[in-house]
Amino acid sequence: FWNNGVAPNAKLLFTSVGVVNFGGVYVPEDLAADRFLANGYDEGARVHSASWGCSSRGAPRLCNLYDFRTRSMDEFVHNNKDLVIVVAAGNDGDFSRSDIVHDTNATLSRGLYTIGAPATLKNGIAVGASQNSRRPSWVCLGNIPCSLHNHAVFSSRGPTPDARVKPDVVAPGERVVSAWADGVAEDCEGLPKEVALTGTSSAAPAVAAAVLLLREYFERYEPEGGVEGGEG
Repeated sequence: FWNNGVAPNAKLLFTSVGVVNFGGVYVPEDLAADRFLANGYDEGARVHSASWGCSSRGAPRLCNLYDFRTRSMDEFVHNNKDLVIVVAAGNDGDFSRSDIVHDTNATLSRGLYTIGAPATLKNGIAVGASQNSRRPSWVCLGNIPCSLHNHAVFSSRGPTPDARVKPDVVAPGERVVSAWADGVAEDCEGLPKEVALTGTSSAAPAVAAAVLLLREYFERYEPEGGVEGGEG
């Protein structure tokens, strides 16, 4: 049960954003016109997890904006109110602090305005990262023992350009043990492979899974006041 994840029975639909021979990703500027969100929605998906976004480590505040791509994401949710979009906040927070012990106001005094689009969206959930205390011996970034009570030092912080509070929630995003594939088909035939990954991209899927469980609860136990349509 420990390794089952948050919503192990969920059905997944993937949208590829990788670019061959480029080494990066490409996401359409207009997410509505290019059916980037509509393809999954038409197949019944009602929770969209986005572990991508603007990043500029050298000058992270350049990504703290509300751009056309983010607006198109908000517009799509406005027109399809039974869809929840979960977006990783980004990893442009403050790496330099080595004295962080607890998530206090002093902790957040640096790294402000580093949350990047599209995590600046209005009609979705922006997810930051907390540390992970799965193994007591682990030491997290900042050279301190990992604790779920600590905000991960790398996690991008708000507010947004128009002073909205972001991220909306945090989830474990440091040393998250995930399935690992190295592209060699034969490797998938042996014992399960795992790798510990760090980033808000690892935190956002956990929140998306939690949203699925919440949706399932309303559909099953509160059908009269629950959400509309879809299978999750």
